[in-house]
Amino acid sequence: MLKKFIIVLLSMFIALPVFAEEKGEAISVFGHITYGSYSGSAERDDIISETLNLSYIPAPEYGASLKINNSNLNRKSPLGDINGTNVGLTYFLMPKRADGSAIGGKVSILHISSDDINSDNTFIPYVSAIYNSADLRKHLDLGYARTEYTDTRADQFTITGGVSLFNDWIWSQTRLFYIDLSEKVQDKENAFAVEERLTYYAIPKQLSISLYGMLGQRIFAYDPDLNTAYNLSDVQNGSAGVSVNYNLSKAVSVYGDVTYEAYKNNYIADRYNITYGTAGGRINF
Repeated sequence: MLKKFIIVLLSMFIALPVFAEEKGEAISVFGHITYGSYSGSAERDDIISETLNLSYIPAPEYGASLKINNSNLNRKSPLGDINGTNVGLTYFLMPKRADGSAIGGKVSILHISSDDINSDNTFIPYVSAIYNSADLRKHLDLGYARTEYTDTRADQFTITGGVSLFNDWIWSQTRLFYIDLSEKVQDKENAFAVEERLTYYAIPKQLSISLYGMLGQRIFAYDPDLNTAYNLSDVQNGSAGVSVNYNLSKAVSVYGDVTYEAYKNNYIADRYNITYGTAGGRINF
């Protein structure tokens, strides 16, 4: 079933250059590699993942993207490694109103194929209602994701607000997470967290720097920006990170990111953290 799903999605995007050539629309390819090293974990050593993202955005009002991610989690003996492949598809539609503002939404679906029995062959649907002001200086997003693993169902509700500050030099985005579990996991029935991201446009249209962090707790969280899921059951207690994006030209950009995340496993009284490093680039056609 997964192979058919991938073939259908890929065939859709293979056809996109034909339409783009005829209409002059934009296609971009974004790829990156992430390496994470665990500290203090009783079970995990490191993780490496590769991601390819294809996007087709004919106009600011609508577009689609396809994401394929492969990861390999190395665990300490005698535990076996966990390999996984995630395939996701996203479509957004933001029709403009008479006053120039836009109200629309986004629909995503993510398929998880993993050696982890609890999350293997899981589909995660996500829907959101979105508002953008006419000057693009204000943003509001109400989202919902439903994840059904073997041991529980996670219903996630998010509220995201964005605003441009200091004459558009800084973009501030705040997201609230509420996650409700149908069955208790890690002694938790629900979780709440706040995520903040500040992006500084050091050189407009060329260099941007983002600082971000999360306070509170999340478990089985879904990230609507990345269309990815935290599918292992440990509780995330917080995170902090920095990312840099530099446009070498209108067609080529490079990207780097460092992220720190803290976790705990109540079942085995394990507290640990992980530091990720990511490097990648984007090509626009």
